[in-house]
This record gives sequence, C-alpha cells and structure tokens, in this order.
Amino acid sequence: MNIEKLKPQVFAMGQIYKMITIACPQAEKITNPEMRPFRTYTLAIQRLHQNRKSSAAIEKVLAELSTQINVDDWSDIFNEVVPGELKMAFFQGYYKGTEISRLAEMRKQMNISQKQLAEAVGATQKDISRWERGDVKPNIKNLKKLANALGCTVDDIID
Repeated sequence: MNIEKLKPQVFAMGQIYKMITIACPQAEKITNPEMRPFRTYTLAIQRLHQNRKSSAAIEKVLAELSTQINVDDWSDIFNEVVPGELKMAFFQGYYKGTEISRLAEMRKQMNISQKQLAEAVGATQKDISRWERGDVKPNIKNLKKLANALGCTVDDIID
C-alpha cells in the first residue's frame, strides 16, 4: 500500500463524502466512513443516486473530484481498514469540504430552494447555483443580503 500515493485520493473521498452527506442525509448512516474510504465513496454515491438527491452542481463537483481517484490503486484494498495516516487524510478532506458546501448547506438547513433564496436576495436562481458551486463569488453587497436571508453573518458564509 503506497500511502503517499493514496493520501490525495482519500482526501478527495473525504470531500466527496461531505458534499454527499449535505445533499443526502442517508449517506451519513455509513459506519466509520474513514476506515474504508473507497467503500464509503462508492456507497455514498450509490445512496445519493438511489435517493434521487443529486443535482447538476453535485455531479459537476463529483466528476471533478473523482478524476483524482484511481480505481486501480484500490483494487486490492477495497474493503480493508486503512492506516491512520489515510484516515486523517479522509477527515481533512471531509472538513475542508467543497466550494458548494457552506452556502448550499446553510440554504438546505433552512429548507429553502435556490429560487426562494434568489428571490429573497434579489438575484437569480442561476446566481445562487453559481455561488454554491464556487464558479463565481458573490460580492459584498450580495453576501450581506445572503447573510440577512439566511439569518447569519457574512463570516458564517465565507469561513
């Protein structure tokens, strides 16, 4: 097992798992996800699609992050418990999250759609989608409107 080669892959798996658990709470039911990251990666994607919780934004980020994962590197250790260094890489990826995590997570916690948030801040649904994906950063004026609509501070959105 080449730990240095697997670390960036496990980091990406942690990011993917975080993104999927935001969109699909059923994926959080995977026990000890850091222990078998490749198994977690495949199960989380399966649950995301089974529960029809995917979106174009999620699929885009999933496709980008998945290019960092080489299935051949995992063929012999798919279901094995990985060493501590790789578990740490998984958690680092999980806690870093993805560009869509913060704003999308806050919006979903309030149980509002992108369209509803867009109406509340005087933007378009496309703007909200682009901000959540990280394609474009909202300016300070829009950050203040987002914070007001979400009942938080600007720092909560950008931290």
